[in-house]
Amino acid sequence: MGQTTTDTLFVYETIVVYDTIKVYDTLKVEYKKELNSNASETFFKNNNSAQNAVLVIDTANQKAQLVLFNKNDTATISISNIILSETNKNLETMKKEILTFATAAIVAQAAFAQKNTTDSLFLEKKYAVGAGVTFKGDGIGGTVKFDYLKTKKLSFGLRSNVTSNKWRDMSFSGSNEPGFEYPGYTLHFTGGHIINGFLTTTYNFKKEGYASKLGLYVVGGLGYQDFKMSGTTNYTDPQYDHSSVFSYKTFLGLICFGGDYKVGPGKVFLDIPIALSIYEQYKNEYVFKTQPSRNGSFKSNYWAIPEVGFVALNIGYTLYF
Repeated sequence: MGQTTTDTLFVYETIVVYDTIKVYDTLKVEYKKELNSNASETFFKNNNSAQNAVLVIDTANQKAQLVLFNKNDTATISISNIILSETNKNLETMKKEILTFATAAIVAQAAFAQKNTTDSLFLEKKYAVGAGVTFKGDGIGGTVKFDYLKTKKLSFGLRSNVTSNKWRDMSFSGSNEPGFEYPGYTLHFTGGHIINGFLTTTYNFKKEGYASKLGLYVVGGLGYQDFKMSGTTNYTDPQYDHSSVFSYKTFLGLICFGGDYKVGPGKVFLDIPIALSIYEQYKNEYVFKTQPSRNGSFKSNYWAIPEVGFVALNIGYTLYF
């Protein structure tokens, strides 16, 4: 592919045709670097765009076909004027016209294939930027991601999710059992949020990596998450009523499975991130309505047995640069 070759045609005196003779010739076309063009030798080598052609000549029926091959398709071109009788063309002229016509056809096909590949978003890209919507069981939000494309199959990057958070209210009955008396109460949650960010490594399973029309990938990473929820606690005895803000700051490991599909200039993606808590910092701040002396906070730090700290569904779009 990277070397220049010359096709040589040998003619041995007179050829007497008693039956059908089919001639097969294979030609390859290379492009050199042109100004403001992607038609470089390296480009064709990396994208398997060199053209192969087989010239099929049926001298008995005076028919010929030029069959062109590239990576994605095959084209057959009829050549009606290259079978010439000896009465009006000599063999040397015939040879030159056949090779000229065949080369021109191959060049045209290569230019067409090059245009299709150049128009593709997957031509020697280095970066991918994506954004989308995040659906979570108790909230909705958005996601963003950035990747440096080390190879077609491997990339390194960042990703983040931001979602709202709203829990259902909960009520608990009190107890009048001697020695275990306590008033009933209701937990009313007013809302919160989850914000996380991860350093990631992405691996594409398909042979062409991110350049495949339909892709499948897995993401692994480490990151940090801030979880916050606000609420009020109302007791059957109002003197204990108070408001609370509790939060978790968590270090997590990420595993994410996804797929994407080429649509327009980029790819639509769908993936499911699952983050497992590793280490947590918990904090609860509370303010009593009628007993300010009880106001305060509670804090604790602990290593967590790996448990699901975040799971969601992301749907979005990725552009390549």
